[in-house]
Amino acid sequence: MKITKINKDEFVQVNGSYGFNQNWMRGMVSDFYVLRGCGVAAIANAIFYLEEEYSVEKKKALAFMKDLFSSLRPRIWGIGSIWALNMGLKKWARRGNPYYEIIPYRGKDYGTEALDYIRSCLKRNQPVLMLNTDFGHRAFRLHWITITELREEGEEATIYFSSWGRRYKLNFWKYFNQPTFHRSMGVLVKRGEFS
Repeated sequence: MKITKINKDEFVQVNGSYGFNQNWMRGMVSDFYVLRGCGVAAIANAIFYLEEEYSVEKKKALAFMKDLFSSLRPRIWGIGSIWALNMGLKKWARRGNPYYEIIPYRGKDYGTEALDYIRSCLKRNQPVLMLNTDFGHRAFRLHWITITELREEGEEATIYFSSWGRRYKLNFWKYFNQPTFHRSMGVLVKRGEFS
């Protein structure tokens, strides 16, 4: 079995969880935003990982997510593209925060080429942010995830990812070969100060 993953096995631990969970914002922002806040959770995952903050107290995580929500406002369909996330990140940077940007996957397919892209990003210690709009499992439909590991054995490939503050796994080919209205993925980079 070939395993390609980010350097830190524990990823970002928030009081023992595997990454951020949009549901933690319940009571701090409206339920409308909580239900559509997966992009904010995925961005928080990537920022804390990029900044090498692997162990986070929940109080700090909540304050950070609330601050992100002020600039990354989900619409009725959530935050439906990398472009929309990047516009929110620019707005957040204009408020005096560091400037981050998602560099999108520019491949032509979501088969072997996407698998190669995920593998190369993880080898460079970059978690991959992924949006899939029409996936059969309700918990991952219209939902951003943060891919942290890829396991391959023969023709089989499994992605491991953070979502809802937990670690999940899905068959790559099942996840990526389903027809979908829209799919995006990319990696977060730090641009420095916004000018």
